[in-house]
Amino acid sequence: MTTALRSFGRAPWLIAAIALSKAGTLAYTTVMLWAVNQYAGAGGVGLVNALGGLTSVLAGISATVWIDRFDRRMILLVLDGITAALTFLAVGVLVLTPWNNVTVIAATIAMVTAAAASLYSPASRSLVPALVPQSSLEQYNSFYTSFTELSRAIGPALGTILLAVGGSDAFALSLLVNGLSFAFSFLFTMNLPRVEGHRVEDRRHDRAFSAYAYLAGQPHLLGDLAGAMGINFALSSLTYVLLGRLAETGSPASMFGLAHSIEAIGVVVSALLAARLGDSLRLMRAPQLLVPVALSLLIGLLAGPWTVTAAITAAAILVTFFNIVLFSRLQREIPREIIGRVVAVVTTSSAALIPLGNLVFAFLASRVTSNTLILITCAGLVALRFIAAHLGRRTLKAGSPSLQNGSAGASTS
Repeated sequence: MTTALRSFGRAPWLIAAIALSKAGTLAYTTVMLWAVNQYAGAGGVGLVNALGGLTSVLAGISATVWIDRFDRRMILLVLDGITAALTFLAVGVLVLTPWNNVTVIAATIAMVTAAAASLYSPASRSLVPALVPQSSLEQYNSFYTSFTELSRAIGPALGTILLAVGGSDAFALSLLVNGLSFAFSFLFTMNLPRVEGHRVEDRRHDRAFSAYAYLAGQPHLLGDLAGAMGINFALSSLTYVLLGRLAETGSPASMFGLAHSIEAIGVVVSALLAARLGDSLRLMRAPQLLVPVALSLLIGLLAGPWTVTAAITAAAILVTFFNIVLFSRLQREIPREIIGRVVAVVTTSSAALIPLGNLVFAFLASRVTSNTLILITCAGLVALRFIAAHLGRRTLKAGSPSLQNGSAGASTS
């Protein structure tokens, strides 16, 4: 694996920066949720999460208009620098002044980190084609995914340690850890080459909402977008499927954490496996994985909590392949002058559906069994596959327009 990473030149610094800042943010979030709950109760937690979610969507929408016009490396550096500076400032306020309104500090940091994350994703994803040969995109994105998912497992564990050893200072310590993670992310990003904003050769790509117009003219990419949005919406059900099955079987609460740990391990292993299957993955389109995801969930219809754990893990593994295939194809097919804005549309629209999915499936979970919830989710995924296939057929009939700026022609297979 080390040899493979070295073959990408300076590009692995981007993976290191993202993985470290993600781990720091998740460690902080684990402590923050506990601290806010202690200070202001569930209402305070809801307020902080709502403000973070709203800021993320608004910042993501803004990225669909401007993010390709600037040096992507500089965007990442500015995001890291601002986040680190404000986080260190919050530590100073907590430690050096008598004012210690945890909820206000947490809400401020939540909005800053949410905005940074929603801008960081399209900026970093659109930077990859300038760092990595097109033939290696799947392999690089596999490493990208495996390390960020590993951070998703390490971050909460670190947060738990901070809660155990930090006592009343745990919140300030978590802010310090978060600030340091962004500071080191800044230093890692400094090792990347500059990637200037692209000169617009097609004037249609210079309009404010050209990313939306571009997607509207690419039905096969609309199918990919529909798949990404549907995955985020439909798989919001899995938390409620697991909770429902644990309640139905009288399983201990520890089973909930164990199931998510097994899922995280499965995702990391599958991303590393995908790195060895790069050439094979290039032949796929992301929506082709929707039906296999639905079929994997049917394992959960069997009795017991372990079958649901196996179903969730299998689905997570396939979704990992889905994301690697999706972003590799976007990076290969979309013109450089507009790729950041198109990726921002994909990530923002998909993320915006997660809260809606939680609301819908939380409502259903209180009224139906876990098995019924699994069947509803599977039916939705299969229906979505037909929608994506219909869009693909439209592309084949119309003929796929050629893409510019040296990108490969769009495959509709």
